[in-house]
Amino acid sequence: MTLLQIYTEVLNKLRMESADMEANIEAQIKHAINEAYKIIAGKYKQITIDYVPSIQNVVELPKNAIGAVDIDPPLDPKLDRKVGDNILTKRDDGTIFTLKYYATPEKLVNNTDEPNVPDRLVEALIIYPCYVYFVSKKRLDIASAYKAQFDEMMNGSEMVFEQGEEAIINVYGSLFN
Repeated sequence: MTLLQIYTEVLNKLRMESADMEANIEAQIKHAINEAYKIIAGKYKQITIDYVPSIQNVVELPKNAIGAVDIDPPLDPKLDRKVGDNILTKRDDGTIFTLKYYATPEKLVNNTDEPNVPDRLVEALIIYPCYVYFVSKKRLDIASAYKAQFDEMMNGSEMVFEQGEEAIINVYGSLFN
């Protein structure tokens, strides 16, 4: 689903017609969608794979990396050390590192942007803005029902997904720490 489709579904769930809408409701709802996206991404981590070359003995780590799962070839303490957002290496063979890491999500800005979440959690991107909307209207009875529904969707084991396939894994420690 795109950001526009999610936004439209939120309006449908809120039963809003264009005539009923407040001036800044679109911005509020889209902001709440992005808040939900961050919450989901924090719990259901996305693994990204990058191929990063060593250029002048420096490997620049991706800015959206929040923790490594795997680095191939493995870092050698005699040859490699992490300094800030880089790996300094003494390898002179033009090594290309394959990095698997947790990535922070990019904010959904354009109507065509699509969140990268498991299919079963797309509904959570619709429920959470409804919760935020009713909190802003001080309708806490309705808001708490939406919050409970969102929390129920978010409960369960910590998940990691890679290229759309879900798998439960435990990752101990991070190579980037």
